[in-house]
Amino acid sequence: MGNMTVAQVITLKPSEKGRFRGVYAVADEQVKLDKNGKRYWILSLMDQTGSMEIRAWSSCEWLDQREVPEGVRLEPEEVPPLRGLSIGVIGTVREFNKALQPTADRIYLVSQEKYPPYDFVQRSPYPQEDLEERFNLLVGSCGDEVRGFLESVFQGPLRRDFFSYPAAVGNHHAYASGLLEHTVSVAEAAAALCGCYRVDRDVVVGGALLHDLGKLRAYRMSPLPEATLEGTVLDHIAMGYCMFEELADRYGLRDVLRLHLGHIILSHHGKKEFGSPVLPSTPEALIVSAADELDFQVFCCREGISALRDGQVISDFHKALQRRVWSGEISDSLGGEGGA
Repeated sequence: MGNMTVAQVITLKPSEKGRFRGVYAVADEQVKLDKNGKRYWILSLMDQTGSMEIRAWSSCEWLDQREVPEGVRLEPEEVPPLRGLSIGVIGTVREFNKALQPTADRIYLVSQEKYPPYDFVQRSPYPQEDLEERFNLLVGSCGDEVRGFLESVFQGPLRRDFFSYPAAVGNHHAYASGLLEHTVSVAEAAAALCGCYRVDRDVVVGGALLHDLGKLRAYRMSPLPEATLEGTVLDHIAMGYCMFEELADRYGLRDVLRLHLGHIILSHHGKKEFGSPVLPSTPEALIVSAADELDFQVFCCREGISALRDGQVISDFHKALQRRVWSGEISDSLGGEGGA
């Protein structure tokens, strides 16, 4: 049995053929106690093809291969914190509460030099060079004033980080270059809407490219996507507006353009209960907010469809979308868990 990617594991069925093995990075871990007081783990694992949640029950065997190739057996109490590490897993896909659940039968602690965690970080499915080209075309499509400001913002270390950071640590685009992918998609969708309405296209595209600027301080790759302390207590919208004001001061951005772009950054979540301190108050801000929400929902919809198993056309209930999604195909058996 060769190593399997996450994308391959999540297509397995609960049978003797549902066995898998592979090396993955631990994006998150929860250590809990079962009803008998024994430790078990809920691990969020990832590689470049995706992410999955597995269980390591008290019956799981733990082996430390970091210094001894054949491995030293560990008791559950001896297992170190795993978040951010690469681990080897041999497991089985089982059915639990009518849902498929990958379960670890054996976990190996492996050399981090031989298996660097960053090598297993999920990345955007789009080629990096294509995303960067699309970003550059959007910047270049703006008039002199907005283009000049955008070029002054997206340079040096800020440009490097913007092109490699995640857009989140959960919900959507929570992988390397996810911020770039999300931003480009939002800006392209917003630019397309400009053809339907009499609006300032430069403000729309500029605002769309800047709307998540604060995520450069709210998140980081270390080496996996994670939230910063500042991002947790201040959030990316407030931080992004502060960054924008600093950059606008340095550039000498014209007051009215500064107000338009700053308003888009502050209002792009669309509702105060979603984290925006103000509601979109211009047609341009409404377009960017709508494009941002659309990209989030389309991402989640595709995520639900990609997790469908053979013969399944309706997904399990998607918490972020608060609905089940349909593959667009017809089947006598809908599949999926019930829900609203």
